[in-house]
Amino acid sequence: MPRMMQDPDVMEAAKRVEATILPKHRDAYNRVVDSGLAYAKEQGPKGFRALLAQEDIVGACGKAGANMVAMLYKISTGSKIPNEVIAPAAMIFTLEALDLMAKAGKLDPTKEDIARATRVMTDHLMVIIGWGPKSFAEASNQVNDILRDPVRMEALNRRAGVVKDPRASTLTEVPDEPTPVPEEAV
Repeated sequence: MPRMMQDPDVMEAAKRVEATILPKHRDAYNRVVDSGLAYAKEQGPKGFRALLAQEDIVGACGKAGANMVAMLYKISTGSKIPNEVIAPAAMIFTLEALDLMAKAGKLDPTKEDIARATRVMTDHLMVIIGWGPKSFAEASNQVNDILRDPVRMEALNRRAGVVKDPRASTLTEVPDEPTPVPEEAV
């Protein structure tokens, strides 16, 4: 649970984010969040003033969350930050920034503000990581190319264990109405 959050909507959002962390990723997640919060505390008024200087405080909080996790990812040594904790940690940093603005009396975060900060954080994080619209378009084109190529689809199905044995029987359609029995058969 984020330690110092006071705004009830922000606290509820943080609880939902933290509920998504799998037990096997909990330690890594805690290390990332603790490191980020320690760094933010170390920055003190400098980071606070930077947020206040922004015209769009909600958007700035979203970008701050993405920037924090990106910075930690770049400087991490030894064990890298697992991909599974990047987005939740960025979201917690975003929520911490929103809560800080609420404590300072500069913002009364609503659920809509939290949703918008989340969108800004996600969009910004995708750009930082390099998963922009161009990357998604390229990935989509690659998938479509595979789906259109029967040889590649067969290879993919074989690797996935979805190959049909050529000797397997095929399903036949069952008519809605029973087929009348010819009189000769009776």
